[in-house]
Amino acid sequence: MKATLARLRRMARAKAKANRHTGTVILPHLALRTRGRSTIQYATAYFRNKIRAPFSSPLAGEFDFLVEEPAQVRVPSQDKYELVAAIQDELSHYHLYLSNFLTHPRYGEEAQAAFSRGDTLRPVGLREVSPGVYRFRVRGVVVGRRDLLAVLRGPNKDGPPPPRMKAPPDGTQRIFIVMPTRPDAPEVGDAEWYDFTPSRWTRRHPRIPLRGPIPVLLRPRRREPALAPQYDRLYRDGVVRIGFLFGYDERTHLTTKDARAFWEVLTSPPGRRFTVADTGPYGYHGPGFGFSDPTGGNFRRLNFEGTSVFRRDSTSGAGPFAVRYRLASEPLRVGGLRAPGGTVFVNGRRVPAGKTVPVGTVVDRAVAAEIRLYNFDKAAPDLTSEDLIKRFVSVFRDNDLIHYDGHANYGGGFYIGDQPDDILWAEDIGDHATSFDRGYQILSIGACHAAGYFADLFYNELHPRKSPRNLDIIAAVNETAFDDSVQQGMELVRALLQHKRPVKEDPPDYDQILEEQSRPASFQAYIGVFGKPRRRTR
Repeated sequence: MKATLARLRRMARAKAKANRHTGTVILPHLALRTRGRSTIQYATAYFRNKIRAPFSSPLAGEFDFLVEEPAQVRVPSQDKYELVAAIQDELSHYHLYLSNFLTHPRYGEEAQAAFSRGDTLRPVGLREVSPGVYRFRVRGVVVGRRDLLAVLRGPNKDGPPPPRMKAPPDGTQRIFIVMPTRPDAPEVGDAEWYDFTPSRWTRRHPRIPLRGPIPVLLRPRRREPALAPQYDRLYRDGVVRIGFLFGYDERTHLTTKDARAFWEVLTSPPGRRFTVADTGPYGYHGPGFGFSDPTGGNFRRLNFEGTSVFRRDSTSGAGPFAVRYRLASEPLRVGGLRAPGGTVFVNGRRVPAGKTVPVGTVVDRAVAAEIRLYNFDKAAPDLTSEDLIKRFVSVFRDNDLIHYDGHANYGGGFYIGDQPDDILWAEDIGDHATSFDRGYQILSIGACHAAGYFADLFYNELHPRKSPRNLDIIAAVNETAFDDSVQQGMELVRALLQHKRPVKEDPPDYDQILEEQSRPASFQAYIGVFGKPRRRTR
């Protein structure tokens, strides 16, 4: 078992190590738990077993896509793992170049209309057409702006003219994409797909011809029911623990600046309101949070390893937060540390210690909150890549809400430090599974195109410890910007703690939360959430 896992990890990283591919070609832990009698049965089961989490957004929609022309891979060894890796590699090419087309509609001016969900790609009709040669069609899901099909209408502005074909089936629209015949050739940069256009490619790589136009059918998917945070699980023990992860940025932006802005907002009294004059057009425009200040007013004393704690409870800061929600999954026992006597109310009446409030009851209660900041912009130079990654994943052990502010590597990986190995890759995250709490958590990813990758990374490699049932992942479809990262994080915390919300209002579902994050002070990223649909709770 260990030898097989080691082999799978070597396969997963082979192209990334060669700087020829930005994503993983096989998920090691998913591959290890997949079963199948024949090579084709195994490969089919591997892609069928991948978890495809529901996605909900007030701003974005989903679209099924099917590539009408078959793809082909050659695997002379006919080894089941090699076949999966070859198929995934080819799927990744379609994922990247379809996403390129959707972020530069019709190869025209960049408009960031949509992105392919890498976790959804599947081979359809996989068969061996000759010894070691396998053929299939590519199916998956695109997520993007709701008027995507209208945006994509019209002829391509760059590239060869598409062939004449029969009209697409009712309810679908056909687009045509172009791909290089050898997209991962040694002379091709690992991110050239991102600014690809056919004319640019032929100038840069005259010896690598283009393939296409390739017809792709798009069909709108039915919208998933609105998702809502599982407030009863979030507030269960009476303390909401929040961790802010500031990732490394190698060039223009040091997230220490964001950390300082968070510190100022968190420690300001709730009576102070931040305005455009304070934080600029894309900054946070809301009330202070009234947390205790672990620095005593001196930001330089703030420790970014999680030992400096901002608190609001019965003895710290502006006191606990008043929240209202419905007990959806288990009754609430009043008394003890989780829900001390005098902190829980039903219909305006205090529930005495020793009583149990049944499931289905709407409760008002006081909950405490703790916030810790972790900054990898200024990591200690003596720390190894392994040390940095262990520190990074440790944040998931003890926090209910984790907000990441930084870069995401294409294919699934967090930038943590300034060295080439300071990346938490998708194929490695399963080795850190024990660092992830088994309870309910919310992960917000403030990074570009995160909706295209991270459901795959967390749900599949951490299965069964983490799943859509106990991990909500908030991610953007298109590019994000550091300019509004403080606003994004603070609005999320404000919503989940029901800060300055009228007491008798229902707590917000994700549609409301994401609209608050996206308007009016943001760059209009198409944000959505992955998770398990559940009925809206009060």
